[in-house]
Amino acid sequence: MLSSSEGYLSHKLLRNKENSTLFILVVNWNSLEDHIDGFVGSAKFKKWDSMLRYFFDSYPKILHYTELKYD
Repeated sequence: MLSSSEGYLSHKLLRNKENSTLFILVVNWNSLEDHIDGFVGSAKFKKWDSMLRYFFDSYPKILHYTELKYD
């Protein structure tokens, strides 16, 4: 579902070393619009969300970042 979405590039799941019950899912998209308008607004998201809902204590916080390039 996620990986077949328009604009999807890659993802990784990170577990916190100090508290093994905390995770961060990092998903790389071609653009913010691909994530918000393409995936979040799609039937794929509804199915993906319903499959993962069981694993969440509360609704996950969704934040958007950009990679900084430096010399």
